[in-house]
Amino acid sequence: MMLRGVRPDKHTLPRVLTASRLCTNVAFGKQVHAHAFKLGLSSDLYIITALMEMYGRLDGVDVAKWVLDNAPTTNSVAWTILAKLYLMDNKPHLAIEIFNQMLPLKADIDPVGLATAIGACSLLKSRQQAKKLHQIAKECGLESHILVGNSLLKMYVGCDSIEEAQSVFEAMPSKDVISWTQMIHGHVKKGGYNEGLKLFRRMISAGIKPDSFTISSILPACGRIPAHKQGKELHAYLLRNGIDMNLTVQNAVMDMLDVGTRYFNCIRAPTLTHCALMVALLARVGLFNEAQKFMEEHQIKNDAEVLRALLDGCRIHQQVKIGKQIVEQLCELEPLNADNYVLLSNVGCFPPKI
Repeated sequence: MMLRGVRPDKHTLPRVLTASRLCTNVAFGKQVHAHAFKLGLSSDLYIITALMEMYGRLDGVDVAKWVLDNAPTTNSVAWTILAKLYLMDNKPHLAIEIFNQMLPLKADIDPVGLATAIGACSLLKSRQQAKKLHQIAKECGLESHILVGNSLLKMYVGCDSIEEAQSVFEAMPSKDVISWTQMIHGHVKKGGYNEGLKLFRRMISAGIKPDSFTISSILPACGRIPAHKQGKELHAYLLRNGIDMNLTVQNAVMDMLDVGTRYFNCIRAPTLTHCALMVALLARVGLFNEAQKFMEEHQIKNDAEVLRALLDGCRIHQQVKIGKQIVEQLCELEPLNADNYVLLSNVGCFPPKI
């Protein structure tokens, strides 16, 4: 394009900057920035926001902030991008601070900006800030927006405010799979296994197809209450509808004690994590001989992750002798791991088995 003498404009350069970001080529992005300056386009908001995205992802959020601070004009999109970058940089308090600077301009608060602030609040787990943002959503007429609603659900669930989350959920005019999954996860997390199962049935009745995250959220409920029939029904539903049996789902299925072995055998290529979970499953129900036999058959008896899984069962069943043998083996495998020596000093503190 440049070789043919075609002059790029404010619509072309942002796309080139996006390509630089996706290719993680910050050097080329800087060249585009310099070219935009030469063409007198560096003050265009489309280019400013593209520069912020590019620098923020590749060169640090401080550089993106510098671009915004030196821009002759800004808008809510630019401020929202900066807040998102702070959130991605694990600085939720700064994301909230940016949002608070936008508050005097309530007309410019959009669903994306509000959802970003709510996401930051989720990480901070601040109930006070959560209620403040919820009130702002109401005042701006954005509470019914599905992006904002889902963010509110995640925030309240993260703050262990299940009642507030349920209130938001029931008030949402439309719900997607994320909405249902967040609510199911919230109930199961708080021990509301029956409520989680009821919500799952409502979800199916509403015609919403669960994904792997939904399945992994509801399956623990089937392992903790007399709901093994529902667990089998869920597995049948999963197979009928072709839902991917990814690692998250497989790990959740393993939590159902009476069917764990069967599901393990259905996994085509078990990973070391799957094997460690199987050992933990056997150890937690006191089947130490079976667990050790499983380790020998799968040639994993000298793996530290697996040994720690077996040790958890020793704590539950006060198996001091086996526990001491495991910790001594861990010390031999990882002589530089100080945690193993702490375990060695603590293993004798297991209450004796009566």
